[in-house]
Amino acid sequence: MLSRRELLSGAALGSAPRLMGGEAGQNTQSLQRANMLLEDIRDELRAEHANCAVALCPAVGQLRRLQRTFLKSSRKFPNFIEVGIAVWEQVHDWQLETRQAVAVARQPDGRYTLAFGQTTLLLKPEAADDFVGYPYDIL
Repeated sequence: MLSRRELLSGAALGSAPRLMGGEAGQNTQSLQRANMLLEDIRDELRAEHANCAVALCPAVGQLRRLQRTFLKSSRKFPNFIEVGIAVWEQVHDWQLETRQAVAVARQPDGRYTLAFGQTTLLLKPEAADDFVGYPYDIL
């Protein structure tokens, strides 16, 4: 049994399992296992949301950098950026997750469009999945 003084002293916390016997050591091991399981769950949840969290979507970041560069050079946002299917899906999912209005439409030539701020994303299914084209104004 620990005295109150030993229990409240900082040194007793590190040596409490040794002073209290084997049962406390088993409890410490159980706590360590529980902590490891919780850390694993935390890591899995972070990995699940690493793709396109509200502020951490790589595709959105890349598109915004292109928009910013175009804005600095021409003083306006681009009308169009062509993207591959993976980028399209990431932006679409990001818009759903952030509860934005998702405006998908089709051009007269049959190409799919997705509104992204002041720019329209044009789906280019024949391109690589992670393709992001240069911003432009004219179709």
